[in-house]
Amino acid sequence: MAAARAGTVLAFNVAAVPADGLQGRKKLERALQAWLDGAGRRFVLFGPGGTGKSTLALKYAAAQVERGYGGGLRLVFVLSASSMAPDYAGLRDTVLGASAGRAQPFEEARAVVHEVLRSAEWSGKWLAVLDDMPAPAEMEGAGLGWMLGEFPWAHGRTIITTRAAEWVQEEEDSREVSAAEQRRCEQCGRGGLSGTMQKCGRCRLVYYCSVDCQTAAWGKHKGVCAPRRSVADVAGLGVEGFGEEEACAWLQSTVRQWRGDETGVLELVQHIGCLPLAVGQVSAFASTHKTATAGEYLAELMRAAPTAVEEEGLRKGARV
Repeated sequence: MAAARAGTVLAFNVAAVPADGLQGRKKLERALQAWLDGAGRRFVLFGPGGTGKSTLALKYAAAQVERGYGGGLRLVFVLSASSMAPDYAGLRDTVLGASAGRAQPFEEARAVVHEVLRSAEWSGKWLAVLDDMPAPAEMEGAGLGWMLGEFPWAHGRTIITTRAAEWVQEEEDSREVSAAEQRRCEQCGRGGLSGTMQKCGRCRLVYYCSVDCQTAAWGKHKGVCAPRRSVADVAGLGVEGFGEEEACAWLQSTVRQWRGDETGVLELVQHIGCLPLAVGQVSAFASTHKTATAGEYLAELMRAAPTAVEEEGLRKGARV
């Protein structure tokens, strides 16, 4: 296996977020850091579309890469729900070297990656971001049902971005879908139905086909086995839009010509709402095109918006 050089962190799909790409959200970033410093295995960022969940997770992942091995991580990677096959192939090549990039069925590539993440060399030393995941009950329909049982959750730290708060559950782990779900013995790799396998009673994250396998695996597993305490293992944080004051501060800090225009910026923010995605689009456009004032941008926006009569015509046209 290709090992990370001393002091460096291997990264896959982790791009630096531009300094003006998202206003720093210190409270949310502190919550993420507190989780990483603790014993939890998963952290869920959930909320409506456009609130900046993905950007927050990516920014945090990039910060861990910059932090270096001193932060305890050796590998940071991002897998997107919409591009799992190429992402797994890329992650395999990143860890094992470009020579591993031979044509390989998706299932085989997954098995190789998961084996690496479970290995003594990498276990406990990686951070994953699983971006834009559907609700647990919808994973199978999205072609991602395999992840619930196959992904090596117990061997690293995982941030999930999703619109579904169902990923955060107090009682039972959301990955346990049914007794008929296929699982794999953590020790010998033998497959079996979850209802016939033995689960680690401490972390409740891994399965064994027999007491002998569980006993044999303990020497290695105990290093990553943390007790399951209510939501400590599956912590979650709802990500909502900016407050008006926060949105205004961002626009005035990123659109230089609007500084001091408190009234105009506030009116614009009240019109577009406080979703970070919408505010970010305004900031990018106004900065690029040098829109003189927030009032000028709002007037142009309102001229471009369809009137109620035009909207009704569009709806009728869509029904034809």
